[in-house]
Amino acid sequence: MNTLFLATVVGWYLVVVSLLLLCQYEHVKSVMADIMTNRGLFFIIALFTFVIGLLMVVSHNIWVMAWPVVVTVFSWLVLIGGLFRLFCQDALMKVAQSILNHPIRMRVTAVILLLVGLFLLFHVYYM
Repeated sequence: MNTLFLATVVGWYLVVVSLLLLCQYEHVKSVMADIMTNRGLFFIIALFTFVIGLLMVVSHNIWVMAWPVVVTVFSWLVLIGGLFRLFCQDALMKVAQSILNHPIRMRVTAVILLLVGLFLLFHVYYM
């Protein structure tokens, strides 16, 4: 039950965010640039990301050789991303700036996120 719920939420999140990145790249780039210049907002986002990642890992830490491991890996990536945002803010800013300066990286990332999201939704609704 937990796996299906998280796979549904994560799947739809990834699909919507990836489509936003693909269709509204300039808008997303502008918003990300604004966030990177506001250290207070970046810190709040880091805290939320850490807490959400922690909640996901605690509720779904299932390491199996099947599709639910995608949810577990995503949960750990969110948690680690939150920790990096909290403790390595300057390094993460450089990485984000590098991605913003190369639109093809953003588009490749969006396509990968879209495929992962569709994979999860396929398993939720059709398996």
